[in-house]
Amino acid sequence: MTDEKRIEENAEQKNNQMQYERKTHNEYTIMANYGYGWEEEAGYDNLQKAREDLKAYRENGGGSYHLKHHTRVPNGFTVEDGHYVPNQDITPENFKDYFKSSLKLRQIAGNPQKAAAYCLKHANKSSDVKHWLEKQGCTNKENSDKLFEKWAREEIKPEQTKSREKTNFKEDESWSISN
Repeated sequence: MTDEKRIEENAEQKNNQMQYERKTHNEYTIMANYGYGWEEEAGYDNLQKAREDLKAYRENGGGSYHLKHHTRVPNGFTVEDGHYVPNQDITPENFKDYFKSSLKLRQIAGNPQKAAAYCLKHANKSSDVKHWLEKQGCTNKENSDKLFEKWAREEIKPEQTKSREKTNFKEDESWSISN
């Protein structure tokens, strides 16, 4: 193998290793006030399109308008009424992925029980998801806690464990799959 080929292969390997996939995306919301308080008018993933529509709202509308920027919205979620909502229905096939993503949401703060409750709340057919969880061994609260803790440990990086150990989570009974 010649030196040129070796250099090309090394450069190609470095390019493949250095590709970064962003785990969040930005969202923009046009907020409107027609005299009864602020409400969401429209949501966008593209800043340029949001600015164009904001300009049109200001020219043609009868209220006050401004653009609200939601930073760090996890991929797979969108913002509705100020809360993160999954982009698609939560099914048994994608429950674990949404569970792991929801651990990063601010209102859940890494609490596995809250993450499970959040995913069950947003599941279109929660009975299918509950049935699938029972097949996974979630027949009682103790087994469910163990499974959700295991999934949470898979998601949490080693450097995050020290701060997680310091956090004392309150028991949350609202997540139970028997509801």
